[in-house]
Amino acid sequence: MAARCYLPELAPDPADVAFVRSPPPHTYTPEDTLPATWSWAAQGVLTPMLNQHIPAYCGSCWLHGSISTLMDRIKIKRNAAWPEVVLARQVILNCGQEAGTCQGGSDLGVYKYAKDEGIPDETCQQYEARDYNCSAKRTCMNCDPQQDGGQCYPVQRYTKYFVEEWGTLTNASVAQIKAELF
Repeated sequence: MAARCYLPELAPDPADVAFVRSPPPHTYTPEDTLPATWSWAAQGVLTPMLNQHIPAYCGSCWLHGSISTLMDRIKIKRNAAWPEVVLARQVILNCGQEAGTCQGGSDLGVYKYAKDEGIPDETCQQYEARDYNCSAKRTCMNCDPQQDGGQCYPVQRYTKYFVEEWGTLTNASVAQIKAELF
């Protein structure tokens, strides 16, 4: 049986896990004030596309889509300031099992993990397209070829990125989606 990517059965009920404090943009952005066309890419504030199948096949479209969304939001919020934040996708595969694995998963689990645990940047954990057991080393590690025969070890202090709030737009209209993106 071929591996699947999105597994709706892993998606928690948005009402149970969504954490929204602010009013949604469509509630305070009149439709007639939205531009006819808009592209964050044209503004130069989107992050690079990521490949879920390098270095190996991994059914992680759910992970790549949601991580790309978070990275884009960070870049937009920071007005494309350097350095670019690239979140560690592998940490979710290692430690966010409620979100999914290389056999599929759900974007909602990624957002919940980001809220509850935070996600380090990719310098902590390179994407390997494999499922590992969660550990301190598999959350953020470094390897030193000069010490202990090149052994890898867990990093004790590192930056994590959290989401303060997130939610879904159920049965959203075109105008509601445009307001959210804009």
